[in-house]
Amino acid sequence: MTLIQTLGLRSNPIISHKLCESTGIANFGFGSKYKGKHRVWTVYFEFENSDDSDLTFLNLDFDIVPIASKLEETVTLESEIFQTKNEQVRNIVFSEDR
Repeated sequence: MTLIQTLGLRSNPIISHKLCESTGIANFGFGSKYKGKHRVWTVYFEFENSDDSDLTFLNLDFDIVPIASKLEETVTLESEIFQTKNEQVRNIVFSEDR
């Protein structure tokens, strides 16, 4: 829910697909502290206005946003926040699929 609400700060997101899988996370871009196989949620979305999808804005908007933890994640988070900038504990990653 926090993901959708934070996306909605800039524009109306259109969620097209959600997936949760346990997988090796080495190539996802998560922080270097996280190793091995973990539960990863992948959410495909777009915005009504394509100008709002800039990755720089998403990384700025999400960094240090409070989240609920100890739900279904398989990593131990140092802080209950999304982290996009810290290369050791980055726990949310955005990429474009064009």
